[in-house]
Amino acid sequence: MIRPERLTLEAPDKEAGALDGTIARVVYQGPTTDIIVRLPGDEEVVVRRPSEHAGHHSAGERVSVHCSDDAMRLLPPGALTS
Repeated sequence: MIRPERLTLEAPDKEAGALDGTIARVVYQGPTTDIIVRLPGDEEVVVRRPSEHAGHHSAGERVSVHCSDDAMRLLPPGALTS
């Protein structure tokens, strides 16, 4: 599991571990902004930023999604089910 606020966006690159995608939509939610990035295969990932640090992104923009190693957590099977 990766928390959306631990992800960052950069210009497209080929850095190992980065996921290249296209911004599908930007959703302002008051104190935070969700930037939904469509990855190859039509999967989506949410990048959540404080609104004042969300940048000026727009739908259709090509980006790379980055995540530091310490931001990932391995959960046991069934941990996300009720």
